Amino acid sequence: MIVSILDILLLVASQIVVSRGRKSAFCSPLVSCDLPLEAGLLFSCMLRAYPFSGVITMRNCFIHFVIVAGIFSQILTSFSARAESTSQNRMNHAISGISSADLKTHVDTLADDTFEGRAAGTRGGRAAAGYLRQQLISIGLKGAGENGEFTQPFRRGCQNILAIVPGSDPALKDEVILIGAHYDHVGYGSRRNSYGPTGFIHNGADDNASGTAALLELAEAFTTYPCRRSILIAFWDGEEQGLWGSKHFIANPTFPLEKIKMALNLDMVGRLRNNSLTIYGTRTWDSARTLLSSVNSSMVSSEPLEIIFDWEIKPNSDHHPFYKSGIPYFMPHTGLHDDYHRPRDDAHKINSVGLESVARFTYQTVLEIDQLDAAPTFRPLSKWETPQAKHRFELPLQPPEKRLGLRWASVQNSKNGLFVTSVDRDSPAALAGVARGDRVIAFNGKAVTSDTEMQHAVFSSPASSRITLHRGKDDSEKIIDVTLRGQPLRLGLSWRQDAANPNSAMVSRVISGSPAAASGLLPADRIHSINGKAWVADQGNQNPFLGLPFPIHVTYERRGKLHATVMSANDSVRLDPQGD
Repeated sequence: MIVSILDILLLVASQIVVSRGRKSAFCSPLVSCDLPLEAGLLFSCMLRAYPFSGVITMRNCFIHFVIVAGIFSQILTSFSARAESTSQNRMNHAISGISSADLKTHVDTLADDTFEGRAAGTRGGRAAAGYLRQQLISIGLKGAGENGEFTQPFRRGCQNILAIVPGSDPALKDEVILIGAHYDHVGYGSRRNSYGPTGFIHNGADDNASGTAALLELAEAFTTYPCRRSILIAFWDGEEQGLWGSKHFIANPTFPLEKIKMALNLDMVGRLRNNSLTIYGTRTWDSARTLLSSVNSSMVSSEPLEIIFDWEIKPNSDHHPFYKSGIPYFMPHTGLHDDYHRPRDDAHKINSVGLESVARFTYQTVLEIDQLDAAPTFRPLSKWETPQAKHRFELPLQPPEKRLGLRWASVQNSKNGLFVTSVDRDSPAALAGVARGDRVIAFNGKAVTSDTEMQHAVFSSPASSRITLHRGKDDSEKIIDVTLRGQPLRLGLSWRQDAANPNSAMVSRVISGSPAAASGLLPADRIHSINGKAWVADQGNQNPFLGLPFPIHVTYERRGKLHATVMSANDSVRLDPQGD
């Protein structure tokens, strides 16, 4: 009978749960999971409340069905929570595995005199390639070069070293995120490739043992906690000869180029200074700045970096052949220095802790990109978005004309109004008859007793307004009409949309003394959300702040870090001297 079977199942399940404490009887021996003891006690109590009567009724069937559903819901919840916890632990383990000590070991090895500057096609270059193959084999990776080997040989004895980390999602594993770094340098230097002195070993610790070391650590991290998409690890040879290795791969890909959805290039990432990292290529795919800032602001095991988003795209490293092929890219870079292409670019000058931060940031960025259901697509407009275009785009708007045109003595709490110290010629205040020595008592019938109240009144009042004054020795009251310039400026904030980052808006003007200025917002900040609601692209002429009461909570990005602030009607920045 149906009810009898349900009763038996419920009794057995609940008693097992109670008798075994917190360990669930439904767990696979291969999977550890916990089911709360309270759940078993609850089910047992429910059974006692509804004992088997031996009579099949719709009511009994329904009751038992609800109880069984509750048990299995608890089991599934437990499995889900444990799986999520395990996944997070694996990711954290992968991130913490990217260590400054291991990075230093790789840099010290590759930048040792033994490798004679790792010039492409030389014995030093071949020795470096052998070291990389050995490291990839020890990690447990398989080759992705010719015929499934690690190498992709090309002219003059050069060779790319390629490996693959298969994706974990059957539906996405055919898509590829490529992460590359050139491992060659300039050997003993020449007039063509060295700033001198030549004839000495150029160890190239920063250029580019740093990027090579970071890529080795990333390769290991991806084996610990893989992506849904496949990760192609590429160590390029011949970069110093003119991007030979990456150009050869584009011409002879070991994976179809249409499967490569993103290319990362690690080049000179070992001299982090003032925690400042420059990133190139963020105009080549939509919402790159938004994603990178989000990752940077929530990094695991590292402090956020100060990020400079550079619009320049030059054929000076291995990102460029991919860019020319219409593949979006980004390239972190810690900057040039006086040791560039000189014999003194040595390992002891590498900031290993900074290199760790850059590598961990890169790893977490790839994980975030991989979580996108649709991979980034190339933005052709990036070809015209130059540093000069960036300068024009970020140029702040000019301050608007003063709406009233008078100045007053700074007072924070005055029962006698605000004392007018000067009136601009031909200003709305002058045309309305306001004079030096007057005291402003009220604005549109509302008393003003402080700088804050006066500034807010001038910003937010309609063009046709009314000022209440006290004038002269007899302190007579006068009410005068004034026509303010421009439109009401409730927030003192202007912005413009960035085509490459549609889910944020760039601040183009903050008016001194306004609620926006008091909140700390500055021109070129990027607004991400308002009152917890993400900025929505393509709002047309609609003002997202329209109708929102104070206080208004804003999340914004500055130099790659997310910040939170509040705009309030009662806040303002004191001007010295006061005026509007």
